[in-house]
Amino acid sequence: MDLNRKTILIIRPDAIGDVVLMIPMIRELKRVYPSSKIYTLQSEYTADLLSNHPDIETVLIDQSHLPEYRGIRGYLKYAAFFRSFSFDCVIQPYFELYYAALMVLAGIPCRVGDGNKLFLRWLLTHPVSLNFRQLMLHECEQNIHLLSHFGTDFYYHQSISLFYDECHKIQLSDSWPAFSSGHHSYIVIHPTTGGGNKPWAAHSYSELIQYFLAHSDYFIVITGFGSRDASVVNDIIQPIGSHDRVISLVNKTYLNQLKVLLDYASLVIGTDTGPTHMAAAFGTPVLCISTTFFVKPLRWGPWMTPNSVVNHHLGASSVASKKLETHYDSPLGAHHVFDSAIHLIKHADAIDEGDRNQWLKASISLAFFAGDRDTLTDPGWANMIRLALQQGFRCIIWLSSKKDTDYIPPDLFMCDIEVCSPYFVFKARDLVINYDVGCIHLPVQSHKVLWRLISVLAGLTAYVPPLLLYGYHNSEDLVHFYSMKFSNKT
Repeated sequence: MDLNRKTILIIRPDAIGDVVLMIPMIRELKRVYPSSKIYTLQSEYTADLLSNHPDIETVLIDQSHLPEYRGIRGYLKYAAFFRSFSFDCVIQPYFELYYAALMVLAGIPCRVGDGNKLFLRWLLTHPVSLNFRQLMLHECEQNIHLLSHFGTDFYYHQSISLFYDECHKIQLSDSWPAFSSGHHSYIVIHPTTGGGNKPWAAHSYSELIQYFLAHSDYFIVITGFGSRDASVVNDIIQPIGSHDRVISLVNKTYLNQLKVLLDYASLVIGTDTGPTHMAAAFGTPVLCISTTFFVKPLRWGPWMTPNSVVNHHLGASSVASKKLETHYDSPLGAHHVFDSAIHLIKHADAIDEGDRNQWLKASISLAFFAGDRDTLTDPGWANMIRLALQQGFRCIIWLSSKKDTDYIPPDLFMCDIEVCSPYFVFKARDLVINYDVGCIHLPVQSHKVLWRLISVLAGLTAYVPPLLLYGYHNSEDLVHFYSMKFSNKT
């Protein structure tokens, strides 16, 4: 289907980050079909993201919340509103019943969406299979994959782009007069998050800011929107007190002024949230703090910009800690984040924007099962774990008996160590989920049905069910090895 000279509607009435991550899809549509007209349906608070984007004809504000569009009559009236545009095609990266049925009532002849949503598939004319659990595909690539129906080779590594006007610089200067001087290097911190993500603790941000104040000359600019964000930022700033290099712009910038602020920043720090994805549009380095297992950097990492991901490596478990009489510091300590930030700023130009090695290491943990002492004393098994540790993976040693702890080589006590027989299926499932295990290494092909059951049960809750790999794997490039395994699996 040729979309040139066609009018296309794209549905995305949700969060800032979700809108930003669909921009590569819009750019690809316009690149391949330059004479098409692209409309977007967005929430009012995200409209300014694309209101001045050259690839967008018009941003339509979602009005589903208005009284006149409620109830059956209102719903039909809303469908008539969309019918008035005579859209040729609707693409639905946001594919939910309310909007999917609305597009049918609007009479749009070509309707594209996720065909894997079986209960909604019948509302599509052109379903495209999107695998949410395809660990190796970024959200931007998932969105571009929606275009695969049209039969053209689309470029899956298209970058994000955002635009602002000169007047928005002036408006930012009104909120932060020092910006107009251009003499201050600054770091933006956006400490809050939305959706299913988990924020980093306020006291940790306070410690991080104090590291910057003590060991650098950077100004720290904190952003946020709404009363909840204002409360969080107040908790962050309160231990620091008044300081001329700490500036709060909470509720003082709209999206267009925020674009300017992110464009000129030396670094942006935050979780997987809208402003960190916006920063990627300007090539600003992003330090992503990954605080939860479910939000995978491989799926939602900073797209096509110099970046680094810091996350909570598991450290030593109670078993290992007793053996070592110590606890490992969590890499999510403020000192670790500070060191990562300074390193990223200094080496941003040398970072490969498309390199996903760090994303993979931050997205999965590796479990190594040893069901007997012969495995524990096998040099090949120990070397496999050492290799994984050397290449930066999180590792868990999984034992059947606590007595076997004495047979673990001393240098491997930096791994987490857990004791759980696979016969306790539900306890084993919980271990997989709690440690976010992406792959279980098994020395021999025994109890395959049991291990398969554990994998399936974990997969009901975990982001992806763990891979089961038998035998020893001593690849010198484990990132490539696991990337291929996960790609082949899904």
